Amino acid sequence: MSLVRLGLLGPLEVLVDRVRLDCLHQPKQQAVFAMMAANSGRTVPIADLIGGIWGEGSPPSALSALRNYMSSLRTMLRRHGCRQDALRWAGGGYRFDATLEIDAAAVERFLVSAEAARASGRLDLAADSIRAGLRLWRGDALSGVPGPWAAGERARLHRSRETLRRWAIEISIDQGNHEAAIAQLEALVHAEPQSEQWRILLMTALFRAGRRIDALEVYRAARDWFIDTMGLEPSPAMTELHQHILSGETVGGGVLAPAAVAAPARPVPSQLPPDTIDFTGRTAELAQVTAALAPGRAVSVVALTGMGGVGKTALAVHVGHRVQDRFPDGRLYVDLRPSDGTPDVAEVLAGFLRALGVAEAEIPAGGAERSALFRTVARGKRLLVLLDNATRAEQVTPLLPASAGCAVLVTARTPMTALPVARRVRLAPMEPAEGAELFTRIVADARPAAEPQAVRRVVGLCGGLPLAIRIIAARLVTRPGWMIADEADRLGAERDGLQQFRFRDTSLECAFQSAYDQLDPELAHAFRTLARLDRPDATVAAVAAALGCDPGEAVRLCDALVDRGMLDSPAPGRYRFHDLVRVFARSRPDSEAPAAVRRPAGFFGAPSPVILPCTQCSG
Repeated sequence: MSLVRLGLLGPLEVLVDRVRLDCLHQPKQQAVFAMMAANSGRTVPIADLIGGIWGEGSPPSALSALRNYMSSLRTMLRRHGCRQDALRWAGGGYRFDATLEIDAAAVERFLVSAEAARASGRLDLAADSIRAGLRLWRGDALSGVPGPWAAGERARLHRSRETLRRWAIEISIDQGNHEAAIAQLEALVHAEPQSEQWRILLMTALFRAGRRIDALEVYRAARDWFIDTMGLEPSPAMTELHQHILSGETVGGGVLAPAAVAAPARPVPSQLPPDTIDFTGRTAELAQVTAALAPGRAVSVVALTGMGGVGKTALAVHVGHRVQDRFPDGRLYVDLRPSDGTPDVAEVLAGFLRALGVAEAEIPAGGAERSALFRTVARGKRLLVLLDNATRAEQVTPLLPASAGCAVLVTARTPMTALPVARRVRLAPMEPAEGAELFTRIVADARPAAEPQAVRRVVGLCGGLPLAIRIIAARLVTRPGWMIADEADRLGAERDGLQQFRFRDTSLECAFQSAYDQLDPELAHAFRTLARLDRPDATVAAVAAALGCDPGEAVRLCDALVDRGMLDSPAPGRYRFHDLVRVFARSRPDSEAPAAVRRPAGFFGAPSPVILPCTQCSG
């Protein structure tokens, strides 16, 4: 297999077995290849490709143009020695398989190694990793490559570059190279006056260099700028450092020691649910989300989307634990899943403020005021906020911090297009090999190795949904005398509802019901009606005939169901149910009204309980 080297850290650069591809001249063709190569080893749906290259206002010719780009890329790759099927159509999308080296992935490895070296006090080794990472840049990432996907990657990679630069300066200060750090920081403060992190570092470097008066002057200038420009005082971290410098005490114990001198009496909030000990798979998605949560010049907002039961919560919590050291000021969590009523965002904010040390008497009554106070308290901190099971952007916006150093991870069934998201990652059902590995890890005895065919059959009957796989595997753990083939036979014989996908307090039906309850009557009717069509997928014409509406209305209804994770669209104008979602939809009586019709919705309205994590409905 040919070795493909992909350079994203500058103008797009592609080498196949050390031979440069100089025929990628069209910007959109560059975008297509970059997007496929960055997602090597997984199928990229047509809708994601069109959205990533052309955006929401894609022209009618986008699909035809995409096919032409793919055809020319296949020819180009074959000419340079790649396998004929390296880039191929694969069930609703395209897939690129190659032995791949990506400079952006190398940067992520250097970030991880530098972080580990700093944590163990090996500053020289950390500095080496940082320098190696910074040397990989050849200019602005994906320079000249158009489209929303490239823009998102550019922003993510820029944040990684900024993190490396900041760490390099912090280490330089810790190693006593004060004057070099001061020169860099003065230029950064001039270029980015709104960034407190550069001003705090400059004050620290000046004080460490014995220039106390200059350090105090930096604070005075910063305070004037923030008051004049933003109407705000400097953050508590900067104010505490100022007081520390005024006292003339020695600043020791690391570059960020001044903020730690007046350590808060309260414990740092660590609200993430426990990690899943048998988490497996999702390698590409895990890398994308982990990289996107790197601290940068602006708050990082990452959205994990996908149908119910696909594993959004499990991945989000796993990533949260993996990156928790990046957010030493706290990890906040809330489950926003509606139950008896939409969780009151004002109450959620009150909980966040209490966790961050705000006294009860200082928490304002109004939701908007609480949101503003939350942003103020979060300023200058490094916080991770995990907002689980969000249903709409309006629910999330008041819960977003506004300062660099913070990151937000949102899980939702809908795309959350109204949110200022730096990265959207859509989870699809697991590939058969991933699903089999998850099943094997949970069962954890000799049966999976003895019955590999039965394992594959179970995973297939679960439709690749991690929640379904977990339910079946958990039942087999408590029944060591059962053969996996027997369970596969039971699943294959089940024709009425989802009764087999229930174990103790965990139910696949509950995950689907949660999404169904958010549908209005029109969408709920369309959902039930389309599930009764006796065909694997349906055209717009078939949908319109079934619903008794015109084609435009049929597309609107189907697209709304796709956005909610209730329906798939393998290609423009074609719609398909996941097998288990179809079973669920067919089990709903025509007279049933979804819960969205039966309850009021509100955000800063009458208080309702904050919903706690619920394993049986996890997505």
